[in-house]
Amino acid sequence: MPPPPAKAGHTLSWLSKMIYSFSTINDLEKFIKTNRHLPGIPKAEDIEKYGVELGDMQAKLLQKIEEMTLYLIDLEKKNQGLEQRLQKLEGK
Repeated sequence: MPPPPAKAGHTLSWLSKMIYSFSTINDLEKFIKTNRHLPGIPKAEDIEKYGVELGDMQAKLLQKIEEMTLYLIDLEKKNQGLEQRLQKLEGK
């Protein structure tokens, strides 16, 4: 369920309340391969058949952008850690 609309002067974010439904990017990949769509996003066939509420879809897409951002942040942290380990191993 999307959050209520933001009021003037208030910023709502999924980030502070987000609970991942997938613990790893591999779990997400498996879901996509099995279901052929992102979790929480309707199937293309359903959108074509039943349509979609624009506001609902915008909220869902914003949530997906925020989830991707969190995955990217996590990957960057892992990458930095690996770079540091590599530099230590190379003696730099």
